[in-house]
This record gives sequence, C-alpha cells and structure tokens, in this order.
Amino acid sequence: MLQKSKKIIIIFIGIFCLFLITVAVAESIIMNSKTVLPGVYINGLDVGRMEINQVEDALTPLYRTALDREIVIKGEGKKWSFSPEQLGVKEDMEKTLKEAWNIGRQGSIWERWQIRWETKRKSRPVPLAFQMGEEILADTVKEMAQMIDQDPENAEIQIDNDNQVVVIPGKNGFRTNIGESVEKLKEVLQSADQMECELIIRVVPPDITEKEILSWEINGVVAGFETYFDPAKKDRSDNIRMAASALDHVLVMPQEIFSFNEVVGPRTTEAGYKESLVIENNEFTPGVGGGVCQVSTTLYNAVLLANLPILERHPHSLPISYVPPGLDATVSYNWADLTFLNDRKKPILLHTEYQKGKIKVMIFGTTGEFPQVKLSSKIVEYLPAEKKIIKDPSLAAGQTVVVEKGQPGMIVEVYREFISEGKTVSRELISQDKYKPQKEVIRISPYN
Repeated sequence: MLQKSKKIIIIFIGIFCLFLITVAVAESIIMNSKTVLPGVYINGLDVGRMEINQVEDALTPLYRTALDREIVIKGEGKKWSFSPEQLGVKEDMEKTLKEAWNIGRQGSIWERWQIRWETKRKSRPVPLAFQMGEEILADTVKEMAQMIDQDPENAEIQIDNDNQVVVIPGKNGFRTNIGESVEKLKEVLQSADQMECELIIRVVPPDITEKEILSWEINGVVAGFETYFDPAKKDRSDNIRMAASALDHVLVMPQEIFSFNEVVGPRTTEAGYKESLVIENNEFTPGVGGGVCQVSTTLYNAVLLANLPILERHPHSLPISYVPPGLDATVSYNWADLTFLNDRKKPILLHTEYQKGKIKVMIFGTTGEFPQVKLSSKIVEYLPAEKKIIKDPSLAAGQTVVVEKGQPGMIVEVYREFISEGKTVSRELISQDKYKPQKEVIRISPYN
C-alpha cells in the first residue's frame, strides 16, 4: 500500500514538472515571438497573430488617413481648419507597435496568462499613437484665444436728451482656458477618427448687470442747479467744459464720499486746462484752471438742494458774480476740496449739461425720496473797504485817478428751507461766510 502511494506521488510530481516545463517552453516561445497575440485590435483593425512587420505595413495607410483628415476647431461662433501635421502631429509607429506587442507580455506570469485569456475572449483595443507638437498646439490655441477672448462690458445707466434714464444692458466676456483646450485638442488628435474640437471657454459675466442697475431705482432728477458765464471768454469756457465733463455720469454709491478733486483731477496744462482769472491773495489774477470753481459751485448748490451732507466746502475770499454770496464753493487741487456724502440707501448719479454760456448740474436718484428745498442768502453785515491814497507828482493839481475800485466785504448767512405742500415747514442755517473787502486804491496830485 505504501509502495503504491509512493508511485502515485512520483507520477503526480512528474506530471506537475511536465506541466511546468510545458508552461515555461510556451512562455519562452510567446515572449520571444514577434507575433501579436490573438484578440488585439489597432484602431479597429485585427492585428492578432500578425508579425510586427506585417502590423507596420497594415498601419501605414491608417496613419496616412489619420494625418490627412481635417480637424475643425471651434469657439464662440468662430472656427478654424487644420491638418494634424499643421498642428505638429506626427505618427508614432514604434510606440503603437510596442504597445500592441506588449499586451500579454507584461506583469507576473499569472497576470500575463490572465490578460492573454481575457484578450482572446473579449479583444483588446490599441489606439494609434502620435507624437504631439506641444509648443505648436499651445501657440495655436493662444492665437485663437486672442480672437475669442474679450472683456465683459458693464451695464450702463445713461441720460438721454430729454433727461430720461436709460439702462444699457451689459455684455458677457470670454476667457479661453489654454491648458484645458490644448489637452482636449490632444485627445481629438490622438483618437485618429474625431474631426472636431470645441475649445474650453469660460463666460465672464460683467461686474455690473442690468438687473443691478434697475435695483438702484434711479428714475429721475431729484435736484439741479445752473449758472451762467460769458462764452466769449473762450479759455475760461473750455475749463468749465472740461471740469463739467469729468463730473458727467459719475455714480455715487450709498455711504460713499464724493470728492471733487479726486473726480476732476489736477487742473494743469498737461491735463488740458488753460489760463484764466482766478482769485489769489484776495485778488483776481491769471491762473491755470480759472472757471473750474464755477463748476464746483454749481455742483455745491445742486447737492444742497438734494439735502445731502456737505463734508468739506470753502467759500471764495471775494464774492463772485454767478451765484449769490454764500452759495459759492472754491476748489484747489492742493488744499481746498468739495466733498459730500451720499447718505441715502440707493446710489445717485451726477449729470452735467454744458451749453454756450450755461452749465447745469443735475442729481438723479429715486424721485419722491428727496425733500423739496429752497436756498436763501442773507447779508448780515457789510465790512467797509480800506482806502489807500498814493500821491503822484505826475498828476496835475486837483487830478485824481482811481487805480483799483474798492468793494465792501460782507458776512453772509445761507439758509435751507424745507417745503411741504407749498409751505415752509423748517429752516436751517447752512453756513456763515466772511468775504474780505477789496481795498480802494487812489492816486492824487500832491499839489492839491
């Protein structure tokens, strides 16, 4: 019995050794063979049991077809056509053959035989391999992006010729994702049979939309003021026009502080301003930007009528002609500004109208939410002008010449009245200003 068992074990060991030898021989034959295993397909072509050189011959027309096709690249209504070769694509026959031959020949012996079995039953596809011209692809997509990409355009609020509020819808912008678009294009080119590629483009919405502007409820004029000037004084008129243009369509958000100097900017010859009369050292003298104070004064009165808080305002040292005393607002980029606060819950919009001899500043907002206001100026005291007499020997006896005609100074109070149903319901003091007198200078003969 024991002898019989030994024989069975020896037979079993012999069979097992024979099996191992058979597997080893078969594995050696497979691993050293130049034949592709059964079940392998390249781009739909059955190359199983074919020699590598035969596979290469069979793939040549497939590569030619793939490289001769037209690739259409699209993006935002635009399209471009290229051949793969124009995009720097080349066939990679060596990689394709290697990948096909490696199927069932990599991994452990158990993994190799498992893959061979599965490939024979289900088939294993292998794509045509290509060499990609990475730099050419990236440059091509960048060139397309330059033709596609655009910045978004914010919705705008405008005032038409009839002073009606008009909202212009915004426009979306576009940004091409260069990296993702290149990768997608590579996928199309690697597929050998795809013909189109859609670029990866991101829509960039505008920062300010039509819906947002409509939510501001700016629907009409809530306050306005106009002043007049001599259009014959061209340089001064040009300065007024430039400053008024800078104010036009300026939006002041809730709780935002408006600064005249920040919005209008420096009044310099480089900025386009010209020389005209300004008040300096209590005298009218030529200076760059003369006339800009008329724009700040006009704005100041409109802001007072809108009942918005004035944070900074400076009167001229001398009375000016285009508004009653106390209602002026001088500005100088170096030291004097006009600022106010939009203390409302909604934005306001400044709008200016420049006409020959007239400048008008209007404030647009939500009508019905601003009170009816009236401004009044009251001179509470006159300040006598000094008289300076100069004896001039060149004058004949009894002769007198007025060199400078003096003007009295004054102390002025400005009040704001709130009107309801045609009646004043309250009154408040806005400002008290002091205007210096102008000295009278007279030359007389010493022989009187």
